[in-house]
Amino acid sequence: MSTEKERGGFDLGRSTPAISLACGITPGGLSRRGKECRQIVTIRLDMGRQRGWAGQCERPIYCKQSGPRGRSEEIHTMATYQELLGNLIDSEDPAVPQRTTSLAKPVGPVRTKHIVTNCAIAALFGLIAGAFFYYSHWILGGVFGLLTVLILLAAFSSSYWVAACPYCAAVFEPMAGLSPEKEGKVVQCKSCFEYSEYSGGRVRAHDPNAVSEVPKFVSPVFSDGVWPKGCVACGAAPTRLDEVKTRNVSYGMLAFGRIWVTSGKAKGIPYCEKHRGAVDLKIDQGKRVTLEWCSLRMMRRYLAVNRKLGRQPAGRKWI
Repeated sequence: MSTEKERGGFDLGRSTPAISLACGITPGGLSRRGKECRQIVTIRLDMGRQRGWAGQCERPIYCKQSGPRGRSEEIHTMATYQELLGNLIDSEDPAVPQRTTSLAKPVGPVRTKHIVTNCAIAALFGLIAGAFFYYSHWILGGVFGLLTVLILLAAFSSSYWVAACPYCAAVFEPMAGLSPEKEGKVVQCKSCFEYSEYSGGRVRAHDPNAVSEVPKFVSPVFSDGVWPKGCVACGAAPTRLDEVKTRNVSYGMLAFGRIWVTSGKAKGIPYCEKHRGAVDLKIDQGKRVTLEWCSLRMMRRYLAVNRKLGRQPAGRKWI
C-alpha cells in the first residue's frame, strides 16, 4: 500500500493492467465529532506479478486501515477493467447554434440581482471593516472600508453590458466582462457551461474546435459521470485509461486550530498513445470541483453525453 501523487491507471495496450483503488479513511482526532476527514490512499496491484493473482480481477478487493485511536473502516470496492471500460460512451459532436445575440444594458431582474448581490457583499465587508476599526486595527479597517466603497460603486455602475447565451438563451452575468470595446472576448454560460465569443458586434458560439496548450476550458464534474469513448485530447480511439487527483487546503480557520482539506480524483480518463495531461481537476474557493480541458470539442462531448443520461453536476460533493 502506498500513497501516490502521480497519474496512474489502466493501460489498455497491456495484458496485465494495474488497478487503482481510492479508499476513504476516517482517522480519529483529525476533525470534530460528526465531521468526516478523508484521506486518499491508492493501492496498486500488478495482476501479472503478484503471487496468487492471474488475469483480470473478478472478485471484490478489501482495504482496511486503522486510525490514530484504533478505529478502522473497511472499504469494499471493485475496480475491474470491464467496469472502467464500460463507462466509455459512444458520442458525437453536439450541434453548434448559428444564432447570434446583441449586447444590451442590464435591466429588470438581471440588474436587481446584480445590485442585491453586490450590496450583500459590501455589507459583509463593511462589518469586517467596522470590527477592525473597533479594535483599533486602522490599516486593515481602511482596506476593507475601501473595498466596501468600491463594491457599492460597482453595484450601481452603468458600465456593464449583458447578452443572451446563443446556446440556451440564459443571460450572461453583468460581471462577465462583455463590452463593445472588448472584441474577441470569450465568456462561459453559467447555465449550460458552453463558451461564446463577442466578435463583429454580436455574441456567437465559440469555435467548437478550439484547442489550448494547457487545460483552460472549464466544465463541472458530474455525479456518476461517464466519459465519451475517445481520447479527451483528440477524439481518437483510446488505448489507455488515466486518472488525475487534486487537493485543496484552506487555512481560513487556522486561527481556531483547524484546516479544511478538500480532495478529489477522476479516474477512467481515456487517452490515445500520443496524448496525456489534457484534462486537469481543480477545486475553487467555493469548494466546487471542476474539470479543465485542452480540447473544447471533447469537453462539449462530455457535457452532452452526461446531460443525455440525466447526470447532474456534483457541485461541492466529493468525487
